[in-house]
Amino acid sequence: MKYSYADQISYLFRRLDQSGAAILEFALVAPVLLLVLIGIINGASLLVKQNAMHNGVMTAAQYIMRGGNDLGTARTIGYSAWSGHSSSATVNADKTCYCGGSAGDCSKLCTDGSVPDAAVIITAKDTVQILFTPTSISTQQQIRVR
Repeated sequence: MKYSYADQISYLFRRLDQSGAAILEFALVAPVLLLVLIGIINGASLLVKQNAMHNGVMTAAQYIMRGGNDLGTARTIGYSAWSGHSSSATVNADKTCYCGGSAGDCSKLCTDGSVPDAAVIITAKDTVQILFTPTSISTQQQIRVR
């Protein structure tokens, strides 16, 4: 079957009109996909860093729960169990006493003559870069020791 010259030109233009459609669609969708991918990577990175920080605090809390009473050792354990922390990261371990829900002195009896409740609070903080912006992350664990 022989096609006329007009049919051949019409076929050529129809083919040319559709041949760039895929590349144009990709050019429109690619930036959005790239932004979504960057967001997923940054979110996953934040979760990994937060989880590593939490593991360090939990390890220090386990030291206290197993009878350890040196807060400096608890801080050292928290740092060593926290993989990938930055140079600005901090781990604090503080002992706090309570008499009837309000802060009290650990070395004195409460006003009603009872022994104050004691707790060790382990806190970790760090600053991470998320989408070129410094973001502060932290976690805390409170352990009742008395």
